[in-house]
Amino acid sequence: MMHKTRINKPLLLLPLLTVFLSTVPLVHALSIASLTFDKFNGTSTGYMNLDKTYPASWKATIYNSLTYNASSSGKATIKFGNATTGTIRSVQITMYKNNVVDIHYDDGSGGVKIGEGVWAVDKPIYVIMISTGAITVGNSTKDWVKDFGVTPFSVGAVGGSGQAYSTTAGYVTVEVDTYIATQSVGSATAILYQIFPAIVLVATLGGVLAMLKKISK
Repeated sequence: MMHKTRINKPLLLLPLLTVFLSTVPLVHALSIASLTFDKFNGTSTGYMNLDKTYPASWKATIYNSLTYNASSSGKATIKFGNATTGTIRSVQITMYKNNVVDIHYDDGSGGVKIGEGVWAVDKPIYVIMISTGAITVGNSTKDWVKDFGVTPFSVGAVGGSGQAYSTTAGYVTVEVDTYIATQSVGSATAILYQIFPAIVLVATLGGVLAMLKKISK
């Protein structure tokens, strides 16, 4: 007497579930780069590519953990550019040992100072460019630059420069991500944008579970 092999139909859907979960979109793709202190001991800029290129709107955050040379004036310039070579457009943040910070914009043909402020180790600096090209730079204390208008550009590279013997140890960490303009588009839209992947995941799982229930009957 022959026995039929019972097929566990729900198990057949496991590969399908795996595919579904692998295709759930991630709205945020944060790039993190570390610039070691030696990058700031010369005047030439060594650019590195970020994990991806961020079209405007984008936001960069700077965490300064450098040790400045006690016997020199000391400065560290962090540049956010659209490329690593050729004509590079960039926003440049120069952090001096005396805690002064200068902000420049370079259109590829020359830089212009657009603001200044005072930086602190415990207050990361943010650089924001929105889709219209407006640049805002500051920290949790205040905005040093507010909506300075330029032609918008993508950011895909970060670089560092300084002067001889500026720093002796440490590093600068930068984070770059897509910027969500919560004030201009409304908080409800911003929240929906942030939780959209979770909504897709829940909907996908619900659909798969319904299929499993139907097949198992």
